[in-house]
Amino acid sequence: WLGSNSPLHIPNPMVTPHKWESNDHTRTEIVFIGRLRAEKRPQWVIEASIQNRLRVDLYGDGDQREMLENEYVNTSSSVQFHGYVTNPWDQISLDSLVVVPSEYEGDGMVVVEAVLRNHPVLLADNADLRKFNLPDSNYFHSESQLLEKLCLWKESDKLLFHAPGDIIDSLTIERDIEVITDQWMDLLRQLTQKLKS
Repeated sequence: WLGSNSPLHIPNPMVTPHKWESNDHTRTEIVFIGRLRAEKRPQWVIEASIQNRLRVDLYGDGDQREMLENEYVNTSSSVQFHGYVTNPWDQISLDSLVVVPSEYEGDGMVVVEAVLRNHPVLLADNADLRKFNLPDSNYFHSESQLLEKLCLWKESDKLLFHAPGDIIDSLTIERDIEVITDQWMDLLRQLTQKLKS
């Protein structure tokens, strides 16, 4: 940022949701997508799902995968590990609840994809995930609060935790490839001017 006191965040672009549509969704209830690592807290999602008698599908790989599979595959038929999948959305039903329990998060691509596909979402309450400005009800502070929110979702005919329309509209614009290209072009022009002066 050439010594700037206010760094600029340029998000990753996202394709429009209609390009992700598939008629080949399997029945899923709770979904975790990401690395199976301690800071991503996949075990929170597994335990909260099991205690609520909900099916949970995990997409991703990582250093905790073997440990988690050893602990859950033979003890619960409702926990499914899929490993790394190039486009997991093709396998996830549109009414599935996407849970992101990470201690911290970078750009939050999984959240963007889930919101733009109009999935209900539950996110860990931290500064990285608060940037999406979802209602307070979409955030949880602890594993026990996640458990409570999954119970609430299960008993509510699964209509809770969708992002408001204005958030979806805002993300659609913010992640548009042309908008992001313009941001990069502006930044490069500024850098070029600074280098010339």
